[in-house]
Amino acid sequence: MMTVVYHIFTVATATLPAIWSPAIAFIAFTIQAKIQHSNLLSTEQAFTSLALISLVTIPAESFMVAIPHAGACLGCFTRIQDYLRLPCRTDRRGGPLPPPDKALPSATRSLHDVELEGLTSKPSILHAENVICLKNVTVCPAPATSPVLNNITLTIAPSSLVMIVGPVGSGKTTLIKAILGELPCESGLITVTPAPLAYCHQKPWLTNTSILQSICGLHGDQAVDERWYKAVVYACCLEEDIKLWPDGSHTIIGNNGLMLSGGQRQRLALARAIYARRNVLLLDDVFNALDAATMDTIFTRLWGKQGLLRKLNSTVVLVTHSTKHVHLADKLVVLDKGRIVQDGSGDAIGSGAEALRDIMLEPQQLLEKETQSPREAKELFGLQTNEQDLARRTGDIEVYKYYANSIGWKYTALFVIANIGYAFAVAFPRE
Repeated sequence: MMTVVYHIFTVATATLPAIWSPAIAFIAFTIQAKIQHSNLLSTEQAFTSLALISLVTIPAESFMVAIPHAGACLGCFTRIQDYLRLPCRTDRRGGPLPPPDKALPSATRSLHDVELEGLTSKPSILHAENVICLKNVTVCPAPATSPVLNNITLTIAPSSLVMIVGPVGSGKTTLIKAILGELPCESGLITVTPAPLAYCHQKPWLTNTSILQSICGLHGDQAVDERWYKAVVYACCLEEDIKLWPDGSHTIIGNNGLMLSGGQRQRLALARAIYARRNVLLLDDVFNALDAATMDTIFTRLWGKQGLLRKLNSTVVLVTHSTKHVHLADKLVVLDKGRIVQDGSGDAIGSGAEALRDIMLEPQQLLEKETQSPREAKELFGLQTNEQDLARRTGDIEVYKYYANSIGWKYTALFVIANIGYAFAVAFPRE
């Protein structure tokens, strides 16, 4: 509340003198002339008064406007200082180095057998028995908070697809961040073979560049591996989207993918991670915005018998909310309340499909699953759609009614009166 009052005060003191000073000065002079029966304001006096008022109010306005900006700058410097004084980040993960001749080709090198149809299997790129190993790991998301992961023990073999499933808040994303080294362990040990690694977040960060540059990460005269690029685009179901865009692969996606849908952003980020050709891929729920048909196609093209990542012998850790494709996983890990409740092959755990689905649902969702009728769900969907349609209306009186109903008619009336007064005060010196 104090912050709001402070902002109102600074805005008022900065703008009111310049806006209202001419009107108030001339009204006061007119009233004084009427009371004292003296001469009214002449043209010379009016212009002289306006010049004097401007000489005083304009610098005062600039000074008052600068005060909050100066305060904001000081606050920024304080935050920068706090950041610079933080202790250096220490990677507490460990592990043996892989042989230098076993790494995948870099994204800048040409690879002749990258097409999905002609890609041949390669031996495992890592010599270690396990690429990632967690032993009795406990992780807290922040200091002085309760653990999100408790006593986790997990091994991930090379060239395997490991799917991590569980309900919301079970610690799936925390586990990925711990493997990345972004969250320290309170206890236990995480061992990661230091191999090239790619990470794809469920809400990816995208730069304001073209589709091609977003996937390939090109700089300067760096060349595109066309065959590999086409194979990745095909595997991520981006071919049809690129054909529909006016500029194809050179379409600018906007800041953080503003021009793309949620599913397109996720597929683009997935393509970027795959194009990098890293030994290990960490994928954090990258399919949550995709429809079922698109997700099925991508899973088949990446992890089917002839899938792109299968051909490359990539090690993939996939966090997902869906249990539909657990049969493709070499290993399935089920998390619940920060603990591993099931750990085994996808086929073995997937045989108890109904129990697995119940683990994935929150208690409230289970209740709704049992009690909500199709008619009620349809009515609820229709109500939400109407509210969204009303919120999206633009270009007519309805949008102003929507805003007025949101803030209340009393504040709407004050807003209108303030705008009328502002228009009068600005136009008064010109008349």
